[in-house]
Amino acid sequence: MTIRLALSLAIVLAISGAVATQGPAASLRQIIPGHYVYAFSNNGRLFNSGIVATSDGALVFDALETEAVARAERQAIADVIKQPVRYLVSSPFHDPFSGGNRVYADVFKIAHENYRAGLIDQMQRGNVPADVQQARLPSATFRDRMSFHLGGKEIQLLHLGSAHTKGDTVLFVPQDRIVYMSEVFF
Repeated sequence: MTIRLALSLAIVLAISGAVATQGPAASLRQIIPGHYVYAFSNNGRLFNSGIVATSDGALVFDALETEAVARAERQAIADVIKQPVRYLVSSPFHDPFSGGNRVYADVFKIAHENYRAGLIDQMQRGNVPADVQQARLPSATFRDRMSFHLGGKEIQLLHLGSAHTKGDTVLFVPQDRIVYMSEVFF
């Protein structure tokens, strides 16, 4: 099982790297059926967001840097996947991965409890208006792990300890043997 998981991760990273070296500044690419990566480059640095698409809607993993980028991602999802976004799962609370959270104010947002605390601290230090803070915060938090189902797929959210931040989350879809790691990988 560990080898299969590592192979799935290698495929995701290879595809993400390919996206960084070709095509437009932002793009939505299918990894395997039901799994996508939305990638964009900012001053030569690649950022990406994962999307799990099911018959009951889509899940976005990391909202990315700005509201404009998040709106472009949501439009790409509407154009290509044609399913509404139902969930936003957030991993590192830093702005390059959470600045677009406000665009997902209409979906159920999930993050680790330390993500929430870190995001609140970051936004308060940045004097972010209270209404923007509220729109960016998760709807629910978890401590060690959380599982739920979307469109017949089990979604596992795992906190494996501090990585890039104290609240980083790993998203695993056992049925498809694919993992989304965000900044945990680095």
